[in-house]
Amino acid sequence: VVEEQRPVTPPKYQVREPPYLHSRFMEQMAERERQREEDLRRREQEEEDSRVAELEKPPPDELWGYRLHAWALVRPGPGRDDVEEPFFLEPATGFRHDIAYPGYHRVESVWNHVNYWVNVQQRAAAADTCEGTDFDLVDLGKWEHFLAGEPAEWRRGPDPDSRADLLDEEPAEDEEVLAEKHLDMPASWVPRLDVQHAVYEKRYPGCSKTIFYKKAKVEKFAPYLNKDGLVKRVTVYSDYEHAQPLSLTEHYENRADCLERIKKVLVDGSATDYFRRGREDACKEHQYIVAENSLDSPRTLRFYDVARNDGLEQLEMDAEHLTETFRGRNDHLQHRRVHFLGPDTEDLASGKRRPILKITEKFERNAELDADRDIAEREFLLNDNKILLKFHYGMGKLTAATREFTKPARVDRGRWLNFSADLVTSYEAGGKPMKQVELLMLLQEQLEAEEKTMYHVRQIEDELSNFLRMRVVEVAMPRLQVSLFDEERNEKAKKGLREREQRLLEEEAREVEAEVDFLAPYMARLGNPDSLSSTQALAMRDDCLSDFKRQYVNRAQQMQNRFETEKERLQELNRWYEENQERLAPEQEDNYFEETRKLDFLLHTLQIRLERHRDLAPQRYLALEACLRADPRLSILY
Repeated sequence: VVEEQRPVTPPKYQVREPPYLHSRFMEQMAERERQREEDLRRREQEEEDSRVAELEKPPPDELWGYRLHAWALVRPGPGRDDVEEPFFLEPATGFRHDIAYPGYHRVESVWNHVNYWVNVQQRAAAADTCEGTDFDLVDLGKWEHFLAGEPAEWRRGPDPDSRADLLDEEPAEDEEVLAEKHLDMPASWVPRLDVQHAVYEKRYPGCSKTIFYKKAKVEKFAPYLNKDGLVKRVTVYSDYEHAQPLSLTEHYENRADCLERIKKVLVDGSATDYFRRGREDACKEHQYIVAENSLDSPRTLRFYDVARNDGLEQLEMDAEHLTETFRGRNDHLQHRRVHFLGPDTEDLASGKRRPILKITEKFERNAELDADRDIAEREFLLNDNKILLKFHYGMGKLTAATREFTKPARVDRGRWLNFSADLVTSYEAGGKPMKQVELLMLLQEQLEAEEKTMYHVRQIEDELSNFLRMRVVEVAMPRLQVSLFDEERNEKAKKGLREREQRLLEEEAREVEAEVDFLAPYMARLGNPDSLSSTQALAMRDDCLSDFKRQYVNRAQQMQNRFETEKERLQELNRWYEENQERLAPEQEDNYFEETRKLDFLLHTLQIRLERHRDLAPQRYLALEACLRADPRLSILY
């Protein structure tokens, strides 16, 4: 059934478009003026470019086009399927150039290990490059060979119709070719180049080279020549006399701190350090002001976020703010901005912390939660003693739900939080309102999140401070890495490797692997008899298995007791810190953080050992039982 489409009638009442209250004449005049200014700027730029090009034009060369030079020609042929068109290679630089490159005016001759060819092609009077030259060396009308008796595949005349297809000729005709060949290409007048690795590592005469360009200078150095690993320095100038530098780029190799490049802008004093992967802090870039090296000076750090546990991608710091950008976190946090009270040089010099005024966090959408329960933005107003929450927008909603909590006093934050409706101000965007229990739990979560965030901010400040101190040491005393395969420089590593191999060989020669006798103590109790009765064998097997079980249980109990002891110690340390947090000196706080870090690592290690001990118990018991079953002294039982 085909439904007939009815014509759509326009509605009777429609909203009129607002009137256009601008002068079209004035707009045309403004556009004309803008176009005139743009044309004027373009003409001025073209005139300036022409003037600069005229000034940079080299002086007339009387020997232009008369100098002789030798370079390499690469032609298409067998074994060179990737070469479709002939091209040149400049041996002095190693660069590739097309046939029309203006640096080459004419090719007079070509030679290789087979023959020598002279170019007999007529050159156009206005031609100033090799463009138009045919490099088909088998064409005798364009190239004249010098030696007779060349291979048969080269014997073709200029007329395609008169060229003999010698590729299908009989092998006997090669004797005629060899009979005509009375000369050979002379051998090379230089011996085969043999460059030692130590000489090759020098790269340049004197291990360094300086090249001047237009408004630029490039300095190249051999690896390991400079103690800081500098291999290249590029300086850009504002004048042609190379007197006023604008920027400086330094390239490094073999640095232990993974430094690859430093780019400095000399005009504003800024610098950017670039690092490769491998640093413990996973730093990728560090942008800063060279003259300012304090904690509150403006700087930006970028990290390899996949190499960090917290997913930190970028960190920006100045006197009053700290901004973090995250990626790929499980809690969907993507942005955090911390507002400080302001710079105080005396407090920073004495080691005091900058007071925090506000912390703002932004989260990505979590598809597993409802929009009115998924936090989009969170603010901790420490001075106002408030917590502001803004949730994500729901589908089809123009507004989002918000919560404003007033934090209760610390005396009311015991084991059970004293909560009242006066502590929260809510706005619902059409969703289901929260119950008082849910608000209580939400407030408790935010208070815990505030403490964790404050702790994290202080950790980031400590990490940044340690990073700056480490960079000062790395710049003042740079260390270079030496590859294990570097025979010239890694004598110490080679010597150590040889000593280690010799030591292992000696240990292997000394050691004699002996089998473990599980029944030796039980046999000693019986006086090491030659044979056992069935009763003795059964009792010995049961005693061995029961002793193994008892020892395994005792070891697990010891590890569990150690874990509980260290856990209680960590809890006591945390309670002490909460009670004395406001009165602690920076050194005491650093000692607390270091001690908690060690305890966390120890607890994690004990937990892994305990789990592994429990997982391997059945396997080891079965292995012991199989060993006893295979013992010939207990063969009477099986």
